Amino acid sequence: MSKNEFKWDVLKKEIVIKDCMDALIEHSDLFVKYAFMYNEASAEKDAAKWQVEKTFAIIKESLRRSESSGKITEARLDALTTGSPEYMKSRDDYLEASEKETALKLALQALSIRKDMLISLSANMREEAFQGISRGTKESGGTIKSYQALNALDTLKQKMNKED
Repeated sequence: MSKNEFKWDVLKKEIVIKDCMDALIEHSDLFVKYAFMYNEASAEKDAAKWQVEKTFAIIKESLRRSESSGKITEARLDALTTGSPEYMKSRDDYLEASEKETALKLALQALSIRKDMLISLSANMREEAFQGISRGTKESGGTIKSYQALNALDTLKQKMNKED
């Protein structure tokens, strides 16, 4: 890819999980960002595909009409059409758009994997917090703040599952 090259380094930095709570909070925004980019890339690919088909038809018809000998085979017309610079340019644009769409599809898959990791990490945090509450309950009656933290994690998990 050239002009629309997907930035893998940017994605890598964005999906790093340094703090689980922050990552849980920002994950939906990150997913929406890349889903929007994928949607745009998909539309660009469809438009480029249409342009390839249109260019092919226009060039082929132009060659058919300009052929002075009167009879030219379809295979020869196709060869002349696909060899034209206009067709090759539109085909290259289509391939570039297709690569961009594929890269963004992979980015969405990476975000899905990240979501699963966040769910697992938050479950582990919840279990650790629950064990702390259990010990705290036995020793000193427990704390309300730990219970609220568990509820917040449950709420985030439910929201993330609804988004996918």
